[in-house]
Amino acid sequence: MELNKKGIFFTMDAFMGLSLFILILVTLYIFFISAGTLEQQYYISEDFFDVFSNIKFDELDTEKYDGVFALLVEGKINNTDYTLSEQIIILSSEGNDANASLLVGDFTEGLLDERFGFSFELEDEIYARENKKNSLVSRGRLLTG
Repeated sequence: MELNKKGIFFTMDAFMGLSLFILILVTLYIFFISAGTLEQQYYISEDFFDVFSNIKFDELDTEKYDGVFALLVEGKINNTDYTLSEQIIILSSEGNDANASLLVGDFTEGLLDERFGFSFELEDEIYARENKKNSLVSRGRLLTG
């Protein structure tokens, strides 16, 4: 009779341990499914860097960008052979942070989903579109010229 009681306790103990193990596995699985990855944000930030550092003003249809077109007409942008980053740096170094911010805002408008924030910074912040942050992807690049 005593042998049967040991078998029942052993079986119940194994069943409870297995149940706890399965519960932990299910919880971890649900957590990793619901947790988003930063892969998309990483590629978006890298693509923005590529656009700003590789595209020149003379390659753009500037009439699609109202602020850029206004700066070209007003003569604030003289050389269209510069890349977007170079022109933003030039405007900012001349103290025209408002015009530099206008350029960044004009080029990024409509490209990002509303759930993403975005900022463009040199030594100080030039342009920012704030949003609640639950994750932050920071990218940096050294531009020389």
